[in-house]
Amino acid sequence: ALRVYRRVRGDQNADVANALNGLGLSLWRKGQLERAMERLEEAHEMYVGLYGDDHADVAKVLTNMALTLQDKGLFGDALAMQEKELGILRRTLGPDDEGIAISLHNLGISYKGQGLLDEARARYEEGLGIVRRIHAEKNSLEGNILQGIGNVCRDQGSLDDALRM
Repeated sequence: ALRVYRRVRGDQNADVANALNGLGLSLWRKGQLERAMERLEEAHEMYVGLYGDDHADVAKVLTNMALTLQDKGLFGDALAMQEKELGILRRTLGPDDEGIAISLHNLGISYKGQGLLDEARARYEEGLGIVRRIHAEKNSLEGNILQGIGNVCRDQGSLDDALRM
């Protein structure tokens, strides 16, 4: 599909960028991390050229790049990529959007994985606040975030707080 899109639509086209992003994800799933990153970087460059830095497709490919960097063991780079993605979402979606809450949850997981528990808890708690403002009813994202906070509390030795989650 990528070759056809390039031939028919040219190199600076959203369909080409989407195909590159999808190919990068497929390569990531197969464990071909270098090739995945090459495709994702090309998609990122194309999206930025088409839409500028603040666009949902730019944020989407940054998420995929962060996953690839994590699997390559480049955790600091992955966290920076996730923070950049969150910044784009904040600027494009506004303060109370489920996409931001999901991004904060994912950052909480990443920070916890790096042993940065205060940062993890702050991201989780901000995400929880958003979820509770936008969803009057309980939902699975709230449960996932509460579990994350509980795990951080446990790792910090705050077992009573962990049990309250």
